[in-house]
Amino acid sequence: MWPTVVKNLSLGLFQGSLGTLAQMSMYLSPDTRTRLPHLVTAVLVAGAVISLTLLKGFFSIGGLWDPSTHNLRSVDLVLFNGFSDAPIWYGPILNSLGNVVMFVPVGFLAIVLSTRLAGQGSFAAGGRIRDRLGALIIGVFGALAAGAVLSLTIEITQFVFALGYTDVDDLLWNTLGAGLGGWAAVSMRAELRSYASWVFGGAAALVVLLMLSGLATG
Repeated sequence: MWPTVVKNLSLGLFQGSLGTLAQMSMYLSPDTRTRLPHLVTAVLVAGAVISLTLLKGFFSIGGLWDPSTHNLRSVDLVLFNGFSDAPIWYGPILNSLGNVVMFVPVGFLAIVLSTRLAGQGSFAAGGRIRDRLGALIIGVFGALAAGAVLSLTIEITQFVFALGYTDVDDLLWNTLGAGLGGWAAVSMRAELRSYASWVFGGAAALVVLLMLSGLATG
């Protein structure tokens, strides 16, 4: 029962968030309107992350995983033990890279949306070296914290509702990916930051569409 409830709730929240953003856009201040593309990207990224962490028991993308193996409760609190007993040697490497890449947009957006960075230049460009270094450290550690909190929430949810593998390695790699995203957000020029946000949004939208298609045909 719980997996179905989580699936329906996740889909409802995602659809409701997009609808709310569309309705609110006409009432937003100029500063918030500058952030609107990043807000849309954040909703899409949230949908993609939920799809790839909490909904894998309901669909598959190109047969990359078996949905039936993700409707379970499993806990692994030993770091890196997956590398020593892997059925396929490159499996843990791909899984780790995937966890890092998946959370790069999370850290990126956490910094962009929590500061006035959306339409401005790089924090790490210009000014005194001490100020630039301080901004970079704050950005990276802020993104690390955001990634760790989100990843821990996902891992706990997976365990409570039997939605997959609760693994301390996932928490580590997700947090690292978020830190890389925060570093990128602080270091990029405004134009490149906007481009990166569109790329993240496009990739996330593709994952969400594949998820919706899989749920509809599954």
